[in-house]
Amino acid sequence: MKKVVIFTLIVWCAVASYYVMRPSMKASAKYDHLPNIPREEVILGQKAGLADGAVVFIGDSITEGLPIPPAPFPALNAGINGATAVTYHPFLGKLLDGLKAKIVIIALGVNDTLSDPRWFFDEYSAICKEVSATGARVVTATILPVANSSEHPEYELGSALVSVATIKQLNSYIAELSEREGYVLLDTHTAFADSTGSLPSAYTSDGVHLNKAGNEKLKQFYIDKVSSLHEPITARGIRNP
Repeated sequence: MKKVVIFTLIVWCAVASYYVMRPSMKASAKYDHLPNIPREEVILGQKAGLADGAVVFIGDSITEGLPIPPAPFPALNAGINGATAVTYHPFLGKLLDGLKAKIVIIALGVNDTLSDPRWFFDEYSAICKEVSATGARVVTATILPVANSSEHPEYELGSALVSVATIKQLNSYIAELSEREGYVLLDTHTAFADSTGSLPSAYTSDGVHLNKAGNEKLKQFYIDKVSSLHEPITARGIRNP
């Protein structure tokens, strides 16, 4: 009888905890993207040999696919395929631990358009604050445009999947946060958008991700902007003028 009572209590506690810890089915979807452990290990391994005063790129698959390094300055590509601001944040502590970066570029957001924007606001702001606390200069990048699915139905992705309205909403938040906190804002969205505000087919492979030409354009955009922030750029790192 005693065993039955104990078992019943365990089951009851488990059920109660489930509903207390899970406010709604929608909220649980916040963590749908699981950590990319292999990619995180690669990043941490590369970080171990990184020179002080480097430029670090935080982002998702678009950043991961960027051909940086090489660059005319020490750089770490810390992009993680599938990352949102929510799922990147738990990894951030490991990335920042002992990191002596001069500039950290934060290019997250396109995957966040598929979930509740409020999650992005909280997590993105926290990421920026934690990066700033290390002494690195925080540089934010707006979310790139996506291809118009009506004009390019051949693409798997594009505006049919990624909400253009949500991109505008998140980009407005990034701009407002950057102005309020004194972060440097890089408007990559405007740099890539055509006259209709869409991602040109010349720069994309599927409507969202960049092709070779798009990657080269984004890489050069970053190099030009970083060079204008701190000059001269030396092999040892970025030195204040």
